[in-house]
Amino acid sequence: MSWFSQQWNKLTGQPDEEVGMPIKRVEVIWGRERLMIPVDEQLPNQATLRNLKESISHFTSIPYEQVKLIMGGLVLKDERAPLSAFGIRTGSRLQLIGTSGGVPIQGDRPGAKQSVFDEGSSGGAGKMSKGEELARRKKEREEDVSEQGLLTRINETVTDVRKDLLPEVLEFEQSPKEAHSPAMATTSSPAELASRQEALTKQHKKLSELLLRALLALDGVNVNSEETRKRRKEAVKEVQGYLDRVDATWSQLKEQFSSASKSPNGKAALA
Repeated sequence: MSWFSQQWNKLTGQPDEEVGMPIKRVEVIWGRERLMIPVDEQLPNQATLRNLKESISHFTSIPYEQVKLIMGGLVLKDERAPLSAFGIRTGSRLQLIGTSGGVPIQGDRPGAKQSVFDEGSSGGAGKMSKGEELARRKKEREEDVSEQGLLTRINETVTDVRKDLLPEVLEFEQSPKEAHSPAMATTSSPAELASRQEALTKQHKKLSELLLRALLALDGVNVNSEETRKRRKEAVKEVQGYLDRVDATWSQLKEQFSSASKSPNGKAALA
């Protein structure tokens, strides 16, 4: 297991004591959508794959027979099996393939039934949802193992980090400085400071998780040339640098939180 995978497991892994506990909900990735699907409360310990697919069909409007679930790269098929048989527990993440409203099936002869990815071919299977189209494109990129294809994946990951996460990293880095402002030190009540601490804690967790995901995405690119190896190394160094900056800022904030807790009136919180 790579270092990045180990770090990811430390951040998102569930404690061992959760194994065997009632399954309350699972996370379902549908294209770019992330759904939290509750498991039937009447069957928390006996819920089967059929029960889960019925719930997903209800929430997404995908016909039950067209709900396709994937976990760990494997398609879940035995609908009578309990969810625990697949290693599913509360918070487990599954990938969903299916189109809201259903996909028309053309004919019963071999080869006549189209994949949801066969958009535009004869006997049309209907237009894919935006989520499925994005999933199809992602799948195509991941299957492209040419040097250019791998470089594209690496560059897209870094571009997304710069566009979506770097502005928030820069904002987060200003938090300790803002806390030293006279206005913050004199006007913030203990309740306001506690609320600020909670918000910064959530922001740190969010940035750490998303940057680790980017590192995992880069770690998953199986380089096959010196050029792709060099580019991936540069990309990892850049993203890791952002993560280090977030952690350094968080260390400063924790010191301020600690000082706040020792203050008589709580107003030294972030001063």
